[in-house]
Amino acid sequence: MFSLLIVCEGPTDAVLVKAAFDNHLDDYVVTVLQPELSQIQDQGPFGGGWKGVRAWCQQVRRQGGLHQVLARGDALVIHADADIADDPEIACRKDCPPASATTDAVRKVIKNWLDEDPIPDRTILCVPSKATDAWAFVALFPNDPMVGGIECRDKPESLLVGRKPRLVRKKGSTYKKNRLTYEQSREIFRNQWKTITGTCTEAARFDADLAAVVSGHSGGPMRRR
Repeated sequence: MFSLLIVCEGPTDAVLVKAAFDNHLDDYVVTVLQPELSQIQDQGPFGGGWKGVRAWCQQVRRQGGLHQVLARGDALVIHADADIADDPEIACRKDCPPASATTDAVRKVIKNWLDEDPIPDRTILCVPSKATDAWAFVALFPNDPMVGGIECRDKPESLLVGRKPRLVRKKGSTYKKNRLTYEQSREIFRNQWKTITGTCTEAARFDADLAAVVSGHSGGPMRRR
């Protein structure tokens, strides 16, 4: 059975990654390496968010690189939202459009964390512009006028506040995501995946990369058609 390893900022991001794979595989197993969902209250030993992803990557680099991780599965997805480019520690934001200008810069940052360029085969970088919440919004509200230019819109999670399903709520100046509601919406994300990839260039890029890995897997499960 196909074994998928995921490193991501948070559990709601993992839901979108799995929804993408649902369109290519009928059956597979998932191991979330970061954050450790069994310890979701404290986000595991590295913490959550992009800094948790960075800490995971840096540890892997110290321990010998991604090849040792890939021995545990058939594919590894490493996710970070492109909006980390706005953080002073990253500071690689580019003009948008095109979305790829900033996502390419973030991809380079991830490779630097790992000290691996190119990254090994079967490793897939997932860098949504500006965040996976943009993909969720497109799936749930494909005809909303805000879909236009969604990849260049800051804080796409703000578009989900006050809408059903209640994926996001605003608390003060921060946005809180409902992990359970995201998980309950996974079927919608799966069914609307073609809409997402047709709208969001970085979703299409991610989908092409994962499709190449799945198609190259010998002896794997039957692929969806």
